Amino acid sequence: MLLATDGRALRRETLKRLTIKDIASRAGVSVSTVSRVLNNKGNVDNMLRKKVMDVVKSTGFRPSNAAVSFRKGMDSIGVIANMDDETSVKVLKGVLQVFSQRGVWFRFVSCNDPGELSFDKVLITGDMPTPMQIQAQKKVYAGTWCADGVSVCPNYYHSAFMVGEHLYSKGARNFILITGEIKKYKHARFYAGFLKAMYVKKIDEYSVFHGEVSAKFGFETTKKLPLIPDAIICSDDVLALGAIKALESEGINALHKTIIAGCGNSLILSTNYSFVTVETFAENIGIKAAEILLNDLYESDSPETILMPTKVIDHLD
Repeated sequence: MLLATDGRALRRETLKRLTIKDIASRAGVSVSTVSRVLNNKGNVDNMLRKKVMDVVKSTGFRPSNAAVSFRKGMDSIGVIANMDDETSVKVLKGVLQVFSQRGVWFRFVSCNDPGELSFDKVLITGDMPTPMQIQAQKKVYAGTWCADGVSVCPNYYHSAFMVGEHLYSKGARNFILITGEIKKYKHARFYAGFLKAMYVKKIDEYSVFHGEVSAKFGFETTKKLPLIPDAIICSDDVLALGAIKALESEGINALHKTIIAGCGNSLILSTNYSFVTVETFAENIGIKAAEILLNDLYESDSPETILMPTKVIDHLD
């Protein structure tokens, strides 16, 4: 009796972890096919429908509350945002513009909220500082990249390449690049674009530093440089702010010698020091991402990356 009881408990625990993706994998079909079968929507081949329902019955799978609301004709939509990140806030503004125009109801969740989340559709803005358990039939990432959904993000590769070329045209011949950890999509692509610019312009005098995206890291990295370069390029305006503060502490000669470039055209660079930055048009990214989220032609089981245009902004005197 004890063994049987333990077995049932184990089975209940297993069932709790089952998701639509698990059902799709066991049935050998796409997530969208499982969704259509469960919600009785769209044309699904009878054989595929039977395969899905056989798995559902054999596992005892029960759709989430999100799936139930979908059957009633309403998509449960979630928006998860990092409100500590200025770019993420700009992206959110574009998202809300589209939702307001279309009368879309949604649940807003801060990226710092704990627990598992379940939606029919979810839009995620910016990088999440902590991992989150998110179940959704459709995921759209705005301003960042992830492999399990549609990603709408700035073309960071081309941005870094354009900045490198621009500073070269200003006379820079030796460069420093300060970026975040390259395991992050933004900084990896920015790094690659920088290397491309160095290759095209045949620049051998450059160094690269990876670390935390903070003014402190930008400041400390710049302070430790043995020689002041012609240009310091940063993958984020926060890093650029730190580099500017470091040069300011070195005196007027350093300020006039080195060009600082960031990325984001952020208000954080409200400084008397002249600089170059990249406008990522974050609000437009939010608009595009929201439109894709509401467009059923895009499915998250067919990952896609949409690169949005950027522009170099020169604030040099």
